[in-house]
Amino acid sequence: MTYRVVAWSTGNVGRKAIAGIDAHPDLELVGVWVSSKSKVGKDAGELAGLGRSLGVAATNDADELLALKPDAVVYTAMADNRLMEAVEDLAMILRAGVNVVSSSPVFLQFPAGLPDELVKPVLDAAAEGGASIFVNGVDPGWANDALPLALTSICERIDELRCMEVVNYATYDNALVLFDVMGFGKPTDGDPPLLLVPGVLTLAWGSVVRGRTGRGPRGPRDHRGTRGLRHRRRSHREGHDGRSALRGAGHDQRSAEDHPRARDQVA
Repeated sequence: MTYRVVAWSTGNVGRKAIAGIDAHPDLELVGVWVSSKSKVGKDAGELAGLGRSLGVAATNDADELLALKPDAVVYTAMADNRLMEAVEDLAMILRAGVNVVSSSPVFLQFPAGLPDELVKPVLDAAAEGGASIFVNGVDPGWANDALPLALTSICERIDELRCMEVVNYATYDNALVLFDVMGFGKPTDGDPPLLLVPGVLTLAWGSVVRGRTGRGPRGPRDHRGTRGLRHRRRSHREGHDGRSALRGAGHDQRSAEDHPRARDQVA
């Protein structure tokens, strides 16, 4: 059986996803969504850097893609700076009855215990559309999820398990994440970058811990994290630093591609 798939973005992850879909004998690429007007109409093979045409033109019309009634959407759009908009994207796709495999938002890897405002729209949409969603990535995700389980399967006893990520960020091809989310090059006495807003680390990597323990606590840190995000959003809307690190669904605001240091690096 061949599954008809739509690739949702052509950024760093999306390009790899398109190549993977094209290489899989059981998958057929039927559509590609892009956020940049400059990419509309371009062939998926060109956007993915495959050096050949796949016969699928990119579009920024979500309704057009959902009208194709694909079996699944591979959602790889940037979510770090647009969490709530990404949640709304997923809800829209699921509500249309389309299954989703996604690399973001990462907190949906194990949603139990998260505040309803982050999870309920997705779960309700999946139930309404009769569709499923699976969210995972490398980190958080495979590197501190499936991989540790495989490596520790030969252990007789485990006293402590630590997962550490060591990365040369000089080669990290996403300026928005480096400068706005992580805060590289920013003064230490200014507003904290998004990653250091209270609760954000728990929100991003907490799903891995909850997944390993099989529990979904709604403890103070979970709620504090949500409040921190809400405060961050208010600060940006009030113009405290002139940018929007966490957007709602307003399409009049800049996409990740419009960021002066991230243009052409994300879909």
